Amino acid sequence: MPSSSYLPLELIRLVLSFLPHHDILHLLLHPPNHDWLYATASVVYRRLVLTQIHQVKSCAHLLEQTHKRRRLGDDGFYSTINYALFIRRIDLSALADKSDLTDGLLLSLALDAVHLTHLNLYNCFTVTNPVLTKILIHCPHLEKLSLAGATSLNVSCFLDHRIDCLRLHTLNLNMSPHFFTNTRRRRRRRRLPPFPKLQELKLDMIALIINDYGSSLVAMLDRCANVIRLSLTSLYATQLQRCFDHCPNVNAITFRRCHFDEGMLASFLSQRRRQLERLELRGCRVDIQELAVGDYRRLQWFGCREKVVPGDLIPAVSSLTRIECPMTDDVLERLMTHCPSLTHLSYTGKVAHEILARALLVWQKTLVWLEMEGDWINGCLGNHIQVLLLHRMKVTADGLIQLARCFTKTRYLAFEAADDVTSQTLEHALDIWPCLEGALCVNQEALMVANKETWLDWKWLDTRKTRFTRWKDKDLIE
Repeated sequence: MPSSSYLPLELIRLVLSFLPHHDILHLLLHPPNHDWLYATASVVYRRLVLTQIHQVKSCAHLLEQTHKRRRLGDDGFYSTINYALFIRRIDLSALADKSDLTDGLLLSLALDAVHLTHLNLYNCFTVTNPVLTKILIHCPHLEKLSLAGATSLNVSCFLDHRIDCLRLHTLNLNMSPHFFTNTRRRRRRRRLPPFPKLQELKLDMIALIINDYGSSLVAMLDRCANVIRLSLTSLYATQLQRCFDHCPNVNAITFRRCHFDEGMLASFLSQRRRQLERLELRGCRVDIQELAVGDYRRLQWFGCREKVVPGDLIPAVSSLTRIECPMTDDVLERLMTHCPSLTHLSYTGKVAHEILARALLVWQKTLVWLEMEGDWINGCLGNHIQVLLLHRMKVTADGLIQLARCFTKTRYLAFEAADDVTSQTLEHALDIWPCLEGALCVNQEALMVANKETWLDWKWLDTRKTRFTRWKDKDLIE
């Protein structure tokens, strides 16, 4: 094989960006020279999404053998290329049989990947603290880490003084109820510095908290003191209060099924309302009237799926760009008056057709996302809408054609087809949409796309037979 090419590596990578995946794999097996092999390998191994245990074993074996070849320096079957240097993402969230994932396999896969930036270990319940500690030490460029459902881990791996995580900006600890229990720490231990770039933290179902400032939860929250986006699920009042006390910079917060003491939410909002940019309440038992006092001058995203927004709150959220809540005619009228820059409108409930048509006209220069439920909306023009989600609305093939004429620039569509619609008529109707990139028929178990890679990025969609939900579970695991 020739050792070099007349083309620079940057140009070779540009050529590879136009090739389909199977052609890139063919080039990896039959490269014209070493430069093409190197460039192709840097593309193939950049993002490892492994769904079968034999894929994990094959990749780990390749990295071990190439490492051995470089170390011994003798001739052999395997290349001397350090494939681990190309790896930027490792995603094991869809791994079929995670009970076969051993510490040795994960170490072989990730230990030499010093440029690793994203690691997803969702539901990898066999991974232990020593392995994760080694990965965190040897992968200083890690930016996003998901440990959701990795139940064999606990907080000790982050309370090691060797762990800096200087570039970590997203940490997911969902579905790990015992993460803060069964840890042994000295009572007098120096306080560890916070992760400097951590911006987003997700916590879920904390099973046990010990004493106030001796608990592992507090020690971990001290390391996460710089977070600005906080997602809290199924937490109780004492746990919520500790999060509030130790994360003073939060400006975006999501509560899911959290349990507040009386007046607790109002107290939190009174302290943070001027810095709050995003507030979501899902499945929380709170008095929605607590939100109606004060000036939310920076609030851009408000979501409350269970309760109608108080009318008195609307004038205080004039900077709002995204709202998700049950809707009435009065609330929509107030939104049109006080929120001229709305980009995302997601609502449940019935709204008069003429008011909705007027709302689409008012926000014709800003609104790009419309999620709604209710009756047929024939006659409403929404040429500016790029994402259209029709909730609990049976759509016929003729209805899709009419929608295509009303929403000519829609790129992504989700709907529920009428019972008499067949897959063939469905595909024919969708072909009429001029700008459509992805469409999901939620009761057909069929995904029809023009660009599959683009469509797979929209992970909020659900493929259940009878309905779809805006809040996909993947929001909890990534």
